[in-house]
Amino acid sequence: DMTPDPPDPDRPFAERRFAAPAPWATPLADYLAAGETEFPDQAFERGIHDLAVFDGRLHLGYGDATLNLGRVVDIEHRAFTDPGDPASVVTESASREEHLDGFRRFGDRLLLPGIDAVDDAWLGNVYLREPGQPWRMARTVDRGVHVHDVVQWGASLYAVGSGATPEAWMNGNVYAHLWISRDDAASWQVLHTVHNERVGDARFIRLLPLDDALYLFGYRSDATGSINRLLAGAWDGAVYEPLAAEHPLARAFVQGTEPISATAGLVWGADVSADPLVARVWRLEGGEAAPVEALAGHTLVDLSRIEATGEWLLLVHAGDTWAMTPDPWEAQVWVAPPDLSQVSEALRFTAPAPIESVAAWGGALFLGDAAGTLW
Repeated sequence: DMTPDPPDPDRPFAERRFAAPAPWATPLADYLAAGETEFPDQAFERGIHDLAVFDGRLHLGYGDATLNLGRVVDIEHRAFTDPGDPASVVTESASREEHLDGFRRFGDRLLLPGIDAVDDAWLGNVYLREPGQPWRMARTVDRGVHVHDVVQWGASLYAVGSGATPEAWMNGNVYAHLWISRDDAASWQVLHTVHNERVGDARFIRLLPLDDALYLFGYRSDATGSINRLLAGAWDGAVYEPLAAEHPLARAFVQGTEPISATAGLVWGADVSADPLVARVWRLEGGEAAPVEALAGHTLVDLSRIEATGEWLLLVHAGDTWAMTPDPWEAQVWVAPPDLSQVSEALRFTAPAPIESVAAWGGALFLGDAAGTLW
């Protein structure tokens, strides 16, 4: 009997069967129309880049920081309020960003980095939301031109990105930054920087907070914008130390990180020690990293924790050739227990556009695609 089970938020997803997804809502129609009017001959980012369940709502990440659509149409904090009603999308507030992506959940708080602020003043944004409260924008990240990730580690908030003082920026000096806020985002101080050596860019883009250290990942690029050096290191609360050259994550272009316990986390991206490059997922624990064998031969696109059960949803596609675009796009959703000790397939379907994000809400699976449709 392959009849799908009715939604049951408390039942483990690994025990359930799911029907093939169907288009459910198109919550970005106004944004897409504005982009098509402003950039009729250029491809812009149309997708639902990220999904997060918080405060009983399904929050959406979208936008385009390359073509700067936030200067054409407001990029808003949007969320669905009812998992049974595709018309329940609301605007919680406008942001001052070109692009919203990278939700982070820490306890009873949702954090979001300001990837590319609309207001250029060498001040970066961080967004914070508590249950029953509106989004709070903290325009306080000193020298923050791009803020790519924000996490809580211990009693403080930490962020990473790229920036400089106005004078340094105008002279070609750009720095990858690690910032700390000890006063709940009211102010930020610079902890560590890496110089671009006046060529191209330098930025940290991902953080991984674990008990032993706060891990940082990023890159430097050359004058053409091509990545020519990887940045990987650990902050122990006092000192930043680059990872040893032979460490597997010193040879990874990292796209995503997620703590799965106090001591272990997942890191995913491209293994640049392979020729050609391959997509890989590593488990980092006690400073050591090893590939996750269950994901070998697949590309991890998104990872999401199921709030009711503690399980993980993994959005993957077959094949590990770096930057491949499968045609047709066959999305797979796997379910794993809290320790990610095993995986089982929950869903597989062929989609007309790449699937970018996944979340469980109200006992159902929701997937965001690259064309702005929520399935």
